Amino acid sequence: MKNIAFYGHSTRSSEIVNILTEIYGASNPHQWFCNVTSNIYYVENGQIECTQCENECGGTILTLEEFEKSQINKTTGNYESPVMTQSQIDEYFKNHSIKNAQNLLDIEKILNQENLVLPECVVNPNGVGSIDFIRWFENRLTTYQRCQRILDVDEENYQSELLGNFKKLLICRDAYWKRIGDWRPDWTNSQIKYIITYQNDTVLLGVMHARNIVLAFPSISFRDEFYNNFKDLIESCKELL
Repeated sequence: MKNIAFYGHSTRSSEIVNILTEIYGASNPHQWFCNVTSNIYYVENGQIECTQCENECGGTILTLEEFEKSQINKTTGNYESPVMTQSQIDEYFKNHSIKNAQNLLDIEKILNQENLVLPECVVNPNGVGSIDFIRWFENRLTTYQRCQRILDVDEENYQSELLGNFKKLLICRDAYWKRIGDWRPDWTNSQIKYIITYQNDTVLLGVMHARNIVLAFPSISFRDEFYNNFKDLIESCKELL
């Protein structure tokens, strides 16, 4: 992955830390907050470093906003429109014939679900089969409706136990926050938060400065009290933490 560096950001510094650690796989042993706008933060030997010399970081230096714009442009350039159109179907079958009549009927059925039609084409024993077409067609998971159709699930009851337990956990968390003076974690500052998270298939108790965690508390005692009271509920929906 091409080396990249960021100018610090006074209000969105935690997002820079997340990009460098989660996308670029860097560790942060020096606990840089990436919030000084005159500094440049970059990855060297697998960890985040800081400098004020542009030549030292050895990569392209971007603001956070410039990085976001580059990602949008990359996505726009690599993917087609999220809506399957009749012209795309027509173009596909300019280069693909269909093996037999049964495959033709199967493909027509798929297209009819999307209010699309099969263009005139020649049935060819060496042509595309319905399975090949389905793989091409369904790989375009660009809308919620298509994803739902792939899973064939009832939206209202999907993962109802998991999501129900997670909702209960949030209610318990918010009650604790209210009890301690309507406290909420401010992830834009360097204040330590005491957190409960999920990593390597294990629930962990720890501390965090700037990375947003669902279960965060202002002290060890509040965190440990919450964990001891609701450990079973936490375990039941830990994959969402």
